[in-house]
Amino acid sequence: MKKIFFLVAISFAIMSCKSEGKWVKLENGLEYKIVNPHNGVKAKDGDFVEMQMRYSNPRDSVIFDSFTRNKPLSFKLTPTLFRGALNPGIMEMSAGDSAVFHVPAELIYDKKLPKFIKEGEKITYNIKLISVQSEDEYRKKQEAELMASADPRQKEIDAEAIKKFIADNNLKAEILPSGLAVVVEQAGTSKPEEGSNVTVHYRGKLLDGNQFDASYDRGEPFTFPLGKRRVIRGWDEGIPVLGVGGKGKLIIPSDMAYGPRGVPGIPANSILVFDVEVLDAK
Repeated sequence: MKKIFFLVAISFAIMSCKSEGKWVKLENGLEYKIVNPHNGVKAKDGDFVEMQMRYSNPRDSVIFDSFTRNKPLSFKLTPTLFRGALNPGIMEMSAGDSAVFHVPAELIYDKKLPKFIKEGEKITYNIKLISVQSEDEYRKKQEAELMASADPRQKEIDAEAIKKFIADNNLKAEILPSGLAVVVEQAGTSKPEEGSNVTVHYRGKLLDGNQFDASYDRGEPFTFPLGKRRVIRGWDEGIPVLGVGGKGKLIIPSDMAYGPRGVPGIPANSILVFDVEVLDAK
């Protein structure tokens, strides 16, 4: 089932084709038809899409149905080599569109057909595309929702805790208007530009000193595009202060990290302390 579920996150390199109300058949045997087009901005690789989906075998036996669960699927369209991809049709859809897909079972299961599918049969997908967002739009929405759910007192709580941490550890830190504190131990030679690929070594700890991650331990630095919301906001704002070749600490308030939701290994509303070495920016 997992293979079926995630096939929607898979793309094919094909020529774009019009499909409003007409069946379009691709070389691999996949067919799709957009039955309710809205002529908006089409989804593309890298976009985040939200949709309702139902798929069934030729005897109308439902395999999965998000419509009845009232829980839409949300994911990023990413390239892959899986043969049964729905992405060629999804990338002809815009928000509000509905479509039907017929996918040869062997494109999904290869030769390991489940009992409810016979050789030569097709899986039918009914899809309602709810929204299409660029990665930047998606990240901004996530941040807005995160901040809306935060305790309004948390920023003040974090500010006091950061000041105490700085004092207790006798650090010389600059506290920026955002609440981020930066300790420059070695000034960099230049400021990396937004969009540049920055390579860093780092060690991340909670305020109590417990380590949750470290590129040093893996022996492999980390590279990311600066200012593109691929990392927490504390990094996007703090690393330019250190500069290329710079070293120091980033003491990041929770609203510039993982906020009230937290992540595995990092509790909700955690202030994070990163020792960072900025190796390069291209």
